[in-house]
Amino acid sequence: IDKRVADSIVTVSKTNGFQFLKVLSIKDSLSFINLAAACKKNDFSFCGHGLSNISMPLLLSSGYNSIEHLTGYAENLKKSEDYVNKLIKLTAKNKVYNCATEDYFELGYNMQPLTELKKRNGLQYIADTTIAKWDKEITEDQLKIGEVKLKQQQDNYTKYRNTKNKILVKLVQSKADLLIGADAGGAYSVPGFAIVEEMKHHANAGLSNYQVLYAATLNAAKYMNQEDKWGTVSINKTANLILLNSNPLEDLNNLNSVEGVFLNSQYKTVKELEQGLK
Repeated sequence: IDKRVADSIVTVSKTNGFQFLKVLSIKDSLSFINLAAACKKNDFSFCGHGLSNISMPLLLSSGYNSIEHLTGYAENLKKSEDYVNKLIKLTAKNKVYNCATEDYFELGYNMQPLTELKKRNGLQYIADTTIAKWDKEITEDQLKIGEVKLKQQQDNYTKYRNTKNKILVKLVQSKADLLIGADAGGAYSVPGFAIVEEMKHHANAGLSNYQVLYAATLNAAKYMNQEDKWGTVSINKTANLILLNSNPLEDLNNLNSVEGVFLNSQYKTVKELEQGLK
């Protein structure tokens, strides 16, 4: 991507109302530098995957404002733990967010048996035909992998997950910001309800419930530069609130104890919400 093309991509994106550019992969460092310069010139946000062919120091210093899937940190442990610690400090210094999407990997690596997946909240709103399709996909995938390789895959991911969990904690300890997202979803990733699953993964990683809730609310507003409009309960902010019967600071599962919600300042009871889901 030369400078002219990079500027055109960003200009067209901004003109058409997009809020940011997400980079999944890129040809080379020069293309990345040109894209970063175009985003800076046009005051346009860009984010995306940790890019295997782009050094993390370059990525973290480019204006990239969020890394998806927590990529780029654990992969650099082969250099040294000190090097990764420096990357974490650079992340905090340059205010780069991280969105780990842990539940996406848990599902993708078959970390939970079907019996556990069927206990997930929100499945009552999913069509039986969809659940049957998910069951078929998971069963066929596991049979294709085979019992031995499946166990090896799970063991390998467990080690990788433990490493990523330590990095998540270090990021928070270094005052770097996190976002809570469940990615695009797949089998047994129920829209909305999957966010609660993601939050529980973060708590299991070693974050406090407060830190997890902060990432899911105020950090989201800060990332969108809208913390003056939402993200906390304050006078003159938009009333988009979930009213719970139990305190999620004590147990994140209490996020499922919904009494009702305020959406654009209009109150909806659980019964009204359920009617809209049928």
